[in-house]
Amino acid sequence: MGVIILFPNGLLAQAIPIRFYDVLTNSMEPTIETSSIVCVMIYHDKMKIEPGDIITFKARRFNEEVIITHRFAYAESAENNVLIYRTHPDQSDIIDVYDTKREDILGCYLFHIPKLGKFALFVRSKFGFIWFMQVITILLIQETILAFWNKKKKNGQLSAKLMIVFFFFLYFRCFFSLKMLSYSYANLAKGANYIKFK
Repeated sequence: MGVIILFPNGLLAQAIPIRFYDVLTNSMEPTIETSSIVCVMIYHDKMKIEPGDIITFKARRFNEEVIITHRFAYAESAENNVLIYRTHPDQSDIIDVYDTKREDILGCYLFHIPKLGKFALFVRSKFGFIWFMQVITILLIQETILAFWNKKKKNGQLSAKLMIVFFFFLYFRCFFSLKMLSYSYANLAKGANYIKFK
């Protein structure tokens, strides 16, 4: 199963007909690992889907719309000659219960990038947003200190005390950034549920 990351639309979708999703479960292992990002080609009428192809589609699960990436098995006709696309995970040959119609198909699998989904999940979380804003604040402070440093250097007013303050700030910045990233990845590995902004 995947959650959308990048959703081009309109003219952008026509120019770059791909979408990216992050994989949250192990249903497609070993082909696609959990926490990978999958890249799919946006589905259109001229595309032909063959049995064994991996597709991404919309489905209803517990009265909620989800996005799933599973392997296409076969197609069958339902009422009013509506074509239903049957899928299954790589973890099992049991056919999914979803009645996937043509309009539900979002795209066909191109490739995936392992582990990158963890970072995408973190970036979209409240914790990730706070971390990002803190990093921006640190960078702004750094630029202010550098401007002050260059001004003092130009006037020949650099002091040992000022140099100590500057290098202490650089150490704090590196330590803080690495510590926050390490903490976030550790929690993602444990399955922490980061809440996304609505």
